Amino acid sequence: MLTINRRFNFAAAHKSFNPLWSDMQNKNFYEDGFLGDPGHGHNYQAFFVFTGPVDEKTGMVMELSKLKNLIADNIISRYDHKFINQDVAAFKKLPATSENLALQMLKEAECLFKDEAVYPVACHIIESDKEETTAFIDG
Repeated sequence: MLTINRRFNFAAAHKSFNPLWSDMQNKNFYEDGFLGDPGHGHNYQAFFVFTGPVDEKTGMVMELSKLKNLIADNIISRYDHKFINQDVAAFKKLPATSENLALQMLKEAECLFKDEAVYPVACHIIESDKEETTAFIDG
């Protein structure tokens, strides 16, 4: 088994709020992240970590260009230059925190790679120089 990772950059905006809370609860919890109707944007970095058996013919876990294309075309493209709260169905019910974003993207990668020998084990999101988080497949 080997472990590999790939980095992906994307730009997106979000408003920090929990749809189950009142405006006052959201403002108290999220402070500046709740202010402003359009929210605020970030230049995100997403790191996906995969593991899998080594292919004896190629000596690789998976051809990196195939892995990159699968993630870029099927996950990153759905977030890049989007307003996460409106354009990504999961975040109409979930707060658009970096923790939830990492977990959601990891779940999407898990579904995407279900028929491949390689499988995702973690997703690390860097939202800003003060905000980053990692989601692991085992919780």
